[in-house]
Amino acid sequence: MRKSKRLVIFSEIEQRAFYEVPNFDDTDRDNYFNFSDEEKDLIMKCKFHHLKIFCALQIGYFKTVKIFNILDWENIKEEDIDYITKNYFNGCEINKRNITEYECYIQRKNIVQLYGYHTTGQTFE
Repeated sequence: MRKSKRLVIFSEIEQRAFYEVPNFDDTDRDNYFNFSDEEKDLIMKCKFHHLKIFCALQIGYFKTVKIFNILDWENIKEEDIDYITKNYFNGCEINKRNITEYECYIQRKNIVQLYGYHTTGQTFE
């Protein structure tokens, strides 16, 4: 068996924990999807219902590891979506329309600003 000469910083389990969508239980959902008034304002600024739910998910997941996961409706747990729709949108059905890269970028930019972070590539003075 041939060994790789690549440096391994994170184990496979650590990579999954850091880069994959968080695996929330009920307590985690109560903690990370409990939004402040500022977070709720940001969510409600989204134009369409599916974008509001997507923004809420991005905020909750961002609060766990301070990075943005690659989100797609297929890799988001239904329990997370159900929690948000039940607690913030009266349990209404969601139309899981595609989220464009632009829409995702705008949400991420606003979330980063909300928490006082900067995106990579910005210069500091």
